[in-house]
Amino acid sequence: MIKPSWLFWTISVLALLWGAFGVFDFYMTLTGNEKYLKDFPPEMIGWIQSFPAWRIFLWGLGVFTALAGPILMLRRMSAAVLVLWIGIAALLVGFVGHDLLMADGLKYYGQAGMIGSIIIVTISLAIALYASHAKKKGYLS
Repeated sequence: MIKPSWLFWTISVLALLWGAFGVFDFYMTLTGNEKYLKDFPPEMIGWIQSFPAWRIFLWGLGVFTALAGPILMLRRMSAAVLVLWIGIAALLVGFVGHDLLMADGLKYYGQAGMIGSIIIVTISLAIALYASHAKKKGYLS
């Protein structure tokens, strides 16, 4: 196994923080924390609360793999790559499959929500791609 660069450690820690925020958001949203949700339109909160169990499962799978992946990266385990790509799949099936194609998500997300969701997908993809790169470089085993 090759000694990782400082960039590997920096990206892994930032990815860990990213994943931790995702878990925090998931928890605060699903528990209906009023202070956290105060800026959300009531229609969107109602929409989220109407999600079927399989959609909530995909959301949870996405955020918990986004947390587990960087933990595995920091432990230099190649399983990080698979875990992160499973999270990407869950994210895309939930967001595109359910939210946009099945549940009229454009109506609830609005422009800002769509931009935010695209940013989430992009950052998540970048982390998974970097983990794949780190595995090829020999940083993960």
